[in-house]
Amino acid sequence: MVATKTKVAAIYLFMFLVVSAWARLYSPNLNQFILWGIGPLMVVFYILPNINLISSWPREYFLYGSLILFSLLGIGNITDEPSFYRYLQVLFSNLFLMLIFYFSINTAKEWLLIWKTLWLSIIALIVYSYFMKPVDLGEDVYRFSGLIENSNGTATYARVGVLAALIQLEFKQTKWIKSLLIISIIGLSYAIIQTASRGNFANLVFIFTMYFGLKFMQGWKIMALGILGFFLGDIIYVLLETFLGDFYIFDRLVKFDSIDSAIEQETRIELIVIAFKLMIDYPLLGIGLNQFKSYTGGLMSHTDILDIAYQLGIIAGLTYASIYFRLAKKLIDLYNHFKKIKKISLIRIMFILLVSELIYGLSNPNWFLQLDMIVLSLLILFVSKLYQQLIAQSI
Repeated sequence: MVATKTKVAAIYLFMFLVVSAWARLYSPNLNQFILWGIGPLMVVFYILPNINLISSWPREYFLYGSLILFSLLGIGNITDEPSFYRYLQVLFSNLFLMLIFYFSINTAKEWLLIWKTLWLSIIALIVYSYFMKPVDLGEDVYRFSGLIENSNGTATYARVGVLAALIQLEFKQTKWIKSLLIISIIGLSYAIIQTASRGNFANLVFIFTMYFGLKFMQGWKIMALGILGFFLGDIIYVLLETFLGDFYIFDRLVKFDSIDSAIEQETRIELIVIAFKLMIDYPLLGIGLNQFKSYTGGLMSHTDILDIAYQLGIIAGLTYASIYFRLAKKLIDLYNHFKKIKKISLIRIMFILLVSELIYGLSNPNWFLQLDMIVLSLLILFVSKLYQQLIAQSI
């Protein structure tokens, strides 16, 4: 039976992702009420009662929370105080969000309910966005931005929606629900194509390749899959040219004549070079939280671990990276422990999800994005206290 506190958390998740996004455009007061009215109440009722259990909290939450400490240590380097405090506020709210869902879930059914809610929320966002009046994005007018008002952000939501659907397919479902999940995967994939988000499109290819590869291949066949990956780019190119020539993503994927011209025209590569130099110049405490725009005229570096390293210092970057390494090690341990009884397909999905998030961070920083931190918290839940229950109810 699903506890009331989990149902409330699921409703809050829907409001946080869907209602607040809608309210931001049409009802700012409702948006502020959800974020700063309901949010603090969730903290009071979910986190404060568990303060006395702080010693038993998974270490991953403390590693993420340490970014707040690193931010405060580097406060002497900041020049743009409003930007600093805005991101500091985001770090606090992200940590609270992660802990709210950790303390709202105690059983496998509750964990799955949150994934269902996440999937439904994303479906609602994407479907509603299709009926919105397009936002004029200048030269990117053909990119699908939707209710999020950001093409890459919309693609990120759709990618997480695909993963949420794949997770649900690992559990016993009726035929019509399975059909609905598969249809949603196709629809969300189509939404990613329309956003023309190269990073999320490549990530989608990775997800499908690894999902079907790990599902149907073992041993040497996995090696064959790796070789096939070398040819995958050409296959995708042909498919794009044949079927997707009218989509803006085609131009974005093949607009460069050579690697040299790509480097010259791709602003993100230049920004990464600047970020790397700043990391070398400020290795200990970084340039300060959210201060990069002061060096680039308002542009972001669009990377993840490096993003943290030059803002908060190399140690902070390694601390954040250790969260992923710890989760990967725990998933591998679970895989080795349960592979003899063949209860490993769900572990594979979660490992794909973990790597998907890590890959996404290479082109779009996810360490301050609420959706990705909720996903990270669900991963922490999976490896820390739920897998024993999940294998008994899955597949």
